[in-house]
Amino acid sequence: MKLVRGPFAPDAPDRVRRLFGLPFSAEGEAYYTAVFGEGRIDHSFRLIDGDRIVAAVACDDAGGAIGRFGSPLEPLIAAGCPRAIADVFGELRRIASDRPIRIALRDGADPDGQLAAALLKAGATPAVQVRAEADLSQDDDVLMAACRKGARQGVRWGREHLALRFADAANPDADAFDAFRLLHAEVAGRVTRPIESWDVTLDLIRHGRADLVLCDLDGALMGGTLVMDAGDTAHYATGVYRRDHFDKPLAHAPLVCAMSRARIRGLRWFDLGDLTATATDKDAAIAGFKGGFSATARVGVVWTLAP
Repeated sequence: MKLVRGPFAPDAPDRVRRLFGLPFSAEGEAYYTAVFGEGRIDHSFRLIDGDRIVAAVACDDAGGAIGRFGSPLEPLIAAGCPRAIADVFGELRRIASDRPIRIALRDGADPDGQLAAALLKAGATPAVQVRAEADLSQDDDVLMAACRKGARQGVRWGREHLALRFADAANPDADAFDAFRLLHAEVAGRVTRPIESWDVTLDLIRHGRADLVLCDLDGALMGGTLVMDAGDTAHYATGVYRRDHFDKPLAHAPLVCAMSRARIRGLRWFDLGDLTATATDKDAAIAGFKGGFSATARVGVVWTLAP
């Protein structure tokens, strides 16, 4: 079995995940590479047995742990190949040295349970991750009915009082997108990501792989919801709204509109985000907000392997 170290080619993550029967969009690679810039080292590797890939691990050291772009890494290991599991663990431990390793198992990445069993044997600690997901195979009325009562009330208020506009493939309005970028910095109180990441996002919008829903109140920009597509799933990337108008439910109507637009684009799921990320009061409030827009969830396990 041959170990090959080095970053994947731009289209390799997409090809490899398809080889393993999993959805993925390499466009996310371009975005997060721009976000983190040179402040990380790519430690990706793959295992090759004869003429086939038996394991592929995209990983780096962003965020102080071995993961992928600050999130848990998702190893791809062929089923029924215990030697590949052992070799992957060995390489990850070599890379990690005195840093923790964070691994997520979801979306059928461990069909026979061998990887989870190996993680448990290695002393890794599991934690359940629950992500809110809306089923876009349903029509708008059903999606709306799945929302909590308070969320539905917020949507109705927004539909009555807000004017929605869009930046999308049909109208990649660079001025509107730039206004959203500037509002993001204003609300955050600082610039949180490099301009290159915004450039990548606008390029995704131009190519129909991202969507921006903006809302105006009395002619003034109040905020917007940015969605990025990957595989058959639209991901709620970020929502930014003026804090001096938090007495009004500004975010509800744009979010439900973004869900409807994702369904029209032919996507199957709308990922609202992690409901278990509640470390701070702000995180808990955001998780509570997201959970109000879906009656379904996807459960995964994030394993942490201490040094």
